Amino acid sequence: MEAAIEPYPDLISSWIITAQEENSVVSFRKARILFRNGSSLSIFEKLHKPDNHYRYGYQWQTADNVLIHRWDNALHYEQIETFPFHQHVGSEENVQPSKPMTLADVLTIIAQRITSG
Repeated sequence: MEAAIEPYPDLISSWIITAQEENSVVSFRKARILFRNGSSLSIFEKLHKPDNHYRYGYQWQTADNVLIHRWDNALHYEQIETFPFHQHVGSEENVQPSKPMTLADVLTIIAQRITSG
């Protein structure tokens, strides 16, 4: 996580890992990043090692907890051509296709949007 955050010292005010587990079966992490503009990013990443199944959710929201953007690969929205990868843009109901995402990908997008106003 530190490597993904490192390029953005001017945008990130703080970050914290809120839950973490690492063993032979699972690698799991929940974290939260606070940006200097007041918005935040909630992070969920889980790798089930025996079958190499990776789940994630990255939810960016305003200071008053209004959804800006969420990227995830929960097993719903089977009609989306990129299933299970999808994104919620501006609201839970506005579901769109998405490529598989990483924390570094998400931070790149957020940094571009914050710096472009």
